[in-house]
Amino acid sequence: MSPAKVGEIALFVFPVSLAILAFAGGGTWSVVAFAVLYGASNGVMTIVRGTVPAEIWGHEGYGGLTGLMATPVLLARAAGPLAAAGVLMLAGGYRAVTLALAAVGVVSWIAFTLAVRPARR
Repeated sequence: MSPAKVGEIALFVFPVSLAILAFAGGGTWSVVAFAVLYGASNGVMTIVRGTVPAEIWGHEGYGGLTGLMATPVLLARAAGPLAAAGVLMLAGGYRAVTLALAAVGVVSWIAFTLAVRPARR
């Protein structure tokens, strides 16, 4: 299986894990399912972020390209707590924050899938 396909699967699992956390009621099984799925998705994406650029564009300029790709991720991580606090204040609950993160995950999955598909042709 190609790194891009593995990335598609991992990014699909991320919002699924958050939906489990938001809707499953907080029982032990749901927390364990969330932790396993979220952890697996995050861990796999750490590897995918390093392999997919080389798969699509080759090894020339790899360092600069991956650095450029890291910029939006770092900015999102910096803005995340403030955005989550805003959602929490407006919606009044953690479920809304979790669902907002799941929505971002769905958008990420769609964007990644669209970005890597032309490279496979």
